[in-house]
Amino acid sequence: MIHRRLLAVVLVLVPTSTAVLSSSSCAWNASLWPAPPASSIPAAPLHFIEDGRLSSTMQRLANDIIELDHVMRVEPRRQQDVLAVLDDVQGAVAKISSPGQSTNHPRLDEELERFALDVANVRAEVASDPPGYAGVQAVPTMCLRCHDAH
Repeated sequence: MIHRRLLAVVLVLVPTSTAVLSSSSCAWNASLWPAPPASSIPAAPLHFIEDGRLSSTMQRLANDIIELDHVMRVEPRRQQDVLAVLDDVQGAVAKISSPGQSTNHPRLDEELERFALDVANVRAEVASDPPGYAGVQAVPTMCLRCHDAH
């Protein structure tokens, strides 16, 4: 008798399915918590990124980072040149980003949106009048979030 009551309390407090056991009959009682219709359970969206596309996009980003370093070393520094490279970086990120969706590359899921936001903030700093270039120096280190030297 005590075991039935304990079982009923546990099942009510910690439901493990959409139905509970009735303490009196030990039969399933789905009327307490009916199962939701299958159409109301959203499927987790998955954005599949082919390895070739990811590899070519990462190579493009690497080339953009090298170009960014180059335009930052040229004196006098031209705002439009830096903005053009940052636009290229944003374009490359847009090819593989999937805001709000999971991808087959968990590391991208963890870091890509943050990287895109950081690059957008750097771009806004460069586009301001007068332009600010301090954030541009941090862009290559942003890559280390995923490509760390472990």
